[in-house]
Amino acid sequence: MRGIKIYYANSRNGYSDSDESFMFGQQAGGQQGSFIFQPGELIKSLSIWNTKWDGNTFVGAFKMVTSLGNVFYPKEKTSSHKEYVLNVGYGAVVGVAGRSGNALDKLGFYLIKDARALELSDVIYEKKELPEPNNVDLTNITYNNDTSEPQEYEYSYSYTEYDSYSWESNSGFEQSYSVSISAEVPELEVGAEATASWVYSYETMESTEKSTTKEVNSVYPVIVPPYTSVSLEMSYYSGHCKLSYTGLVEITLVGGNETFSYYTYGEYAGGNTTDIIVTVIETPIDAEGDAVGESLEKSMVV
Repeated sequence: MRGIKIYYANSRNGYSDSDESFMFGQQAGGQQGSFIFQPGELIKSLSIWNTKWDGNTFVGAFKMVTSLGNVFYPKEKTSSHKEYVLNVGYGAVVGVAGRSGNALDKLGFYLIKDARALELSDVIYEKKELPEPNNVDLTNITYNNDTSEPQEYEYSYSYTEYDSYSWESNSGFEQSYSVSISAEVPELEVGAEATASWVYSYETMESTEKSTTKEVNSVYPVIVPPYTSVSLEMSYYSGHCKLSYTGLVEITLVGGNETFSYYTYGEYAGGNTTDIIVTVIETPIDAEGDAVGESLEKSMVV
């Protein structure tokens, strides 16, 4: 091999579009191809072979397989000889070393040690409008009390409560390591006028995936004053969303507290149900059950 040219990553958006590069050896002979790492893409295996030429030893080939299943295998036309298998550690290349004259005499890769802990933070989502939440009715029932004594009832209701999130990374880091998350997460929340909207709340999570469901069975007490009609409305909101994101992965290395970070990207998917919204409408009635005054409406979250 005559030479190798290296470009380095420098931002959240991936790789530099400038002409800044580092050349080892000479840009001569036929080009054996090029390879561009995706943000966060890691090396899973790496080997280098030597070759003999005119009584001297040079670099003959190297082969790497990445976390996304990509293979890059440049090699010279003659047969290569001894294979040197490198310990790739975590798999992140942070530098290249070499020596050359009119060809590559030596070639090496700097890779960081294996990881002890990973954390995804500094998350930025794509800017897009999130889907409207679904309003799910549980009941709309009316109790009439045309007597002079208050009446008490219990309304039984049930629904399925769920909360889920999933972080997928296009670099594949979650396939081999557990990753904690510290980021703002879109969640449905009940706001003014008993409506729900997506809000971003800061969360710390111990894994990249969670899904919980809970069957809720409960009762709501209803007190109907004398000569009053009470309408009871119960509902909740549910929704799911998907968002592309970029984020910073910080890894703590094995054998100490050394850290290293790089940007990655992927897709977030999540959703949840809100608390129950109860709306009570009280209307004065006479002994015949006819309305005789203005209604009073109030809503609350239970």
